[in-house]
Amino acid sequence: MIKALMKIAPILAAALWVNVHATEPKAPKAPAAKEKKLLMGYYPNWSHYSGFTADKIPFDYLTHLLYAFYITDNSGNLTNSDPLDGPNFKEVIRLGHEKGVKILLSIGGASQSEGFKAVVASPSARANFIKNAIKLTQDFGIDGIDLDWEFPGEGDGDNQLKLHRELRAALDKQPRKILFTAAVAATDWFGKWSLDETFHLLDYLNVMSYDYMGTWEKAVIPNSGMDLSKESMSYYEKRGIPRSKLVMGAAFYGKSFDAGTAMGSGFEGKGSGNDGIWVWKELLVQLKSVPYKIRWDEKTQTEYAVGNEEIIVFNGIPSQRVRGEYVRNSDYAGVMLWDLNGDVPDTKKSLLVALYRGLRGTNRGALQVPPAGP
Repeated sequence: MIKALMKIAPILAAALWVNVHATEPKAPKAPAAKEKKLLMGYYPNWSHYSGFTADKIPFDYLTHLLYAFYITDNSGNLTNSDPLDGPNFKEVIRLGHEKGVKILLSIGGASQSEGFKAVVASPSARANFIKNAIKLTQDFGIDGIDLDWEFPGEGDGDNQLKLHRELRAALDKQPRKILFTAAVAATDWFGKWSLDETFHLLDYLNVMSYDYMGTWEKAVIPNSGMDLSKESMSYYEKRGIPRSKLVMGAAFYGKSFDAGTAMGSGFEGKGSGNDGIWVWKELLVQLKSVPYKIRWDEKTQTEYAVGNEEIIVFNGIPSQRVRGEYVRNSDYAGVMLWDLNGDVPDTKKSLLVALYRGLRGTNRGALQVPPAGP
């Protein structure tokens, strides 16, 4: 199979991984409830600066949208990390609800989690945090609270559990169902500081099954390979979390590294892009303007690009489709993605559409992938 693919490499090139089907799909129909897997997308509040406002969100492909981020101070006061996005946030809720999409409010973020440590350690701050979170669900009519604490550290576990217990109890007292979710670490490196009960109290765990590759590695591996993603899901199963609560993460960005030549090769640090990061919509432009060779790694079921004296590891159309199909054929709850702002509106090149097709089994057919090998 690999040899056959290599023979047609000159014909295939990059088009194969961005164009799975030539036919423009119709707006998707909602699947039957018993078949419906979750497709949850994070929508960052800075999206409006690039023109990706509420009216541009492809709600038809989502079951849940997580608006990111509100932040907490040390006393449990909650504010939008970008106050200028307030009107757009209201439109996100309005339009999402019109489409039957549940809207959750995500609190924290990778660089905005400083307040959590102080909040969980103080009974009064926890109470204030919970009061404010409940008020936000009431004021905006949103459907859930998502905690994105990156990450609890040594000594935080007992206090984190207190927050989860108290917030769960408060949400359960509401007259309507309010979801309680959290973005959780991909491995035990950070996950070990949280107690098992902390996870059991959640409706869903959004497993951040990406960012496996970084300068801490000695050789190139994928940013979000299926092999390690499956291990991340198994990690939480071993901690007693049922598959029905586990949501597999999908990355809409890739990472570049200087001097890398293939999976398993050495490298010399971050490459091109924004601090070595390429969001999908910008990566498409880069791959078109620079003569990279696009490859498919069968072991990890991901793409990578070699050229420009660097390697870029990423997830394109085929690997996102594979991820969706894997979850569809599993007992896991669904897929979540970071983030919608990184995608493109062209459905033939959209990672969201690829995930949707895999998850729903729509427009099935031969899945074209780039030739394997260097």
